[in-house]
Amino acid sequence: MSNSLKFAKDTISISIYSNDNDIVFSIYNNGANIPPDKISKIWEPFFFIEKNSKVDNWGFGLSIVADIIKRHNGNYKVKNKDIGVEFRIILPKISK
Repeated sequence: MSNSLKFAKDTISISIYSNDNDIVFSIYNNGANIPPDKISKIWEPFFFIEKNSKVDNWGFGLSIVADIIKRHNGNYKVKNKDIGVEFRIILPKISK
């Protein structure tokens, strides 16, 4: 969520929903698209799309998120929209 706050122009949208098997957390911001050749790399530690002195970045936040999601048998996705970017975290429902 902090990345959305950093990179959004003025809009962030958060939603949580479920289907038969999963719980899906989605966060959208209307900031710049991620270059297609860099989308798969944003989950790697210390990767920056570009250095920006105006934005406080360490470059390992998304890699930590990816690791936590994997440890919970989940999945993650990022998709450029016509305007902005949407991130999704998909976690399996726990059966009782």
